[in-house]
Amino acid sequence: MIVGSNLHDSGFQNPNFALDDAGLLAQAKTMFGDNAAKVVAAYRAADPNATTFKLNSRILTDVGRRRDSIALAERKAALGRAPAYLYLLTYESVPFGGKFGSVHGTEMPLFYHNLDAWPIAGNSPAVQALADRMAGTYIAFAQTGKPTVPGIGEWPAYEPTKRATMVFDTNTRVENAPDQELLALVEQYALPPQAPRT
Repeated sequence: MIVGSNLHDSGFQNPNFALDDAGLLAQAKTMFGDNAAKVVAAYRAADPNATTFKLNSRILTDVGRRRDSIALAERKAALGRAPAYLYLLTYESVPFGGKFGSVHGTEMPLFYHNLDAWPIAGNSPAVQALADRMAGTYIAFAQTGKPTVPGIGEWPAYEPTKRATMVFDTNTRVENAPDQELLALVEQYALPPQAPRT
């Protein structure tokens, strides 16, 4: 199984490009309560040049899709059968003034190698090379069960002590437990989900 997320995945559902610092803190309070300012400060320190929209998208993603992707990889690995391979797409799309970052959907034209049909990723030579690598992992996985292709080295199977993650970007590489400190804050301070109102 290949599973993963994009750095700003959740921005697709929250396209508030006018979000200011007060709005970011208010959003964070819904997720972290009294610890919101601490979490926002940690994300700002990790990515000081990010727009407020991108910071909010990154936090929302880490609380949701990214957290869920890691949990799925961990559960698959715990079965001790077929391996799981975890990825994180950090490549930030250039179209639309680059305002979306690595938003949900950016991975599709890269994994499926159809950049002309999906304008969100762009079509520069660097993006073409990234699409070659990402689509190549899918092809290799289908053919051999291992998503390793020339030019990016071996993609290790996920296991919880190392948390090997393929970081897809113009400098694609494997990292063990990327953003570990930020994700630990999310685990520590995230409020339990609210029950839906009836």
